[in-house]
Amino acid sequence: MAAACEALRTEMRKDAMTHSLVNRPPPEALQDKGIIKGSIGVSPRLAETREALRREMTKDVVSHTLGRRAESLHSSA
Repeated sequence: MAAACEALRTEMRKDAMTHSLVNRPPPEALQDKGIIKGSIGVSPRLAETREALRREMTKDVVSHTLGRRAESLHSSA
């Protein structure tokens, strides 16, 4: 009896997984929602690294611009 219950649970898990896989949205829809970043077919690790680099470059530009602005304010005062 216990073996039959376990077999039934296993089959129910398989059915649930199959249902989830059949009904999952396409990668493009996930990308549009921002769940998948980067391009389809690009390694998630590579996309993550590219995003981190983009953020660091933006921070550097902002820091540099603010530094120049502060220098300009001090020199004109």
